[in-house]
Amino acid sequence: ALARAGTGDVLAGIIVGLRGQGLAAFEAAVCGCWIHAQSGMKAAQKLGTSTSVLAGDLLSSIPDVFHEME
Repeated sequence: ALARAGTGDVLAGIIVGLRGQGLAAFEAAVCGCWIHAQSGMKAAQKLGTSTSVLAGDLLSSIPDVFHEME
């Protein structure tokens, strides 16, 4: 579902953002992958699809994941 143009850029942005907040490289990568996957599942659920989501859909779901983590 996440093998679409731009989704890797979203993942990289999440990881870099976490690194910028002080997480070590490994922790940022692990957390970034988890956030990315959760965002993908949320986006697919919102859209009612099980096949694929676009990078923009993924981006719009990231805040939902962070709110659930609080």
